[in-house]
Amino acid sequence: MAASALERADEKKFNARRRKELATAVKRLRANVNTNQRRKGVPQSLQILAELKNLREEGDPEFRLYLHMPRENRDEGICLGLVARQLGLIEGEDVFFGDPNFVNGRPILSDEGLNRIYNAADLYLTTSLGEGWGLGVTEAMAAGTPVAGPAHTSLAELIENRGLELPLLQSDVVPGDNSRLRSRVNASKSAELILDAVRAGYVRQCTEAAREFTENLDWDEIAAQWMDLFLDQAPALV
Repeated sequence: MAASALERADEKKFNARRRKELATAVKRLRANVNTNQRRKGVPQSLQILAELKNLREEGDPEFRLYLHMPRENRDEGICLGLVARQLGLIEGEDVFFGDPNFVNGRPILSDEGLNRIYNAADLYLTTSLGEGWGLGVTEAMAAGTPVAGPAHTSLAELIENRGLELPLLQSDVVPGDNSRLRSRVNASKSAELILDAVRAGYVRQCTEAAREFTENLDWDEIAAQWMDLFLDQAPALV
């Protein structure tokens, strides 16, 4: 994941595939491609899955969650496998971990491999408490995968009219996050929203606008906008 989402979108390394090429046997697979740290709010993704299983009625699809991250982060004390078990989720049946290989703390995966992960998913889910950009969301959009996430920080701009905006709870402070107030996703209401969207066939209706957005991203244009901002706001620093 050394290259940025903007570069990948521009070079069209992410692309939509026909589902039958992926030979995936699971139904309604949700994917969360992130690091396992508190700010990413991954336990809320597990809570949403548990709520979806409780809400599911006859005729609704089965739900699975693929987490492309380690089960445990010893530095921050988050064991996602333990969280899943407390929610009654069964690893290998309800939730799947795709522990990537890591070098210097960063996952190593080819563009082709990551593209296949996004394309295997029916929905890309993020429950992050805050983003400066939203790399995973942008990559999923470039791959033509519907996205769902909270409408805060940079995600609000990315997801508006291009995905499902998940409802939020009251703001909270995450330890070790410079005392910043962060809004957590409301898992129960988010599950209801996702299930209603799936039943109505709405989930994939936003993909065209999302793909168009990523295809128009260009580093040269963005760099020029940043330079204009610096020249306008802080010319002495340029």
